[in-house]
This record gives sequence, C-alpha cells and structure tokens, in this order.
Amino acid sequence: MPNAGQLLYAAVIGGRMQIFAISRNGGAPRQLTRDDANMMHPAISRDGRLLGATRVLWKKQLRRIRLGG
Repeated sequence: MPNAGQLLYAAVIGGRMQIFAISRNGGAPRQLTRDDANMMHPAISRDGRLLGATRVLWKKQLRRIRLGG
C-alpha cells in the first residue's frame, strides 16, 4: 500500500485465489475480494484508492476436432 501500513497478498480460500490485506503490525487479515474466479497479482493505485488484480477464470472444456478425410 502507498503508506506502507498494509501488505496485500493472494491466498487460497474456498478453492480459489483471493486478495487479502494485513496490517504491517500483524493482526487478522481482511479479505478484499470475493470472486468466483481466481484473483491474484494485486496492485494499488498511487493514491491508494483503487485495487487492480488479475482475474483468471479457468474452465475445463471438452472439444471435438474432425481429423482429415
């Protein structure tokens, strides 16, 4: 965070990566995202008002591909 008062990190909860914040003095972490996709790579705007993160939704798909002839 811009004021160095908190640390942001991604951790697994409920089978998905989510973004958390924890005070540099310790204490309980605070969950910042609650998404049905994986949220990771947190970044804070210079003024500390916006959180950016990578959102990755993995889907398993079965595809058929016709092979020649």
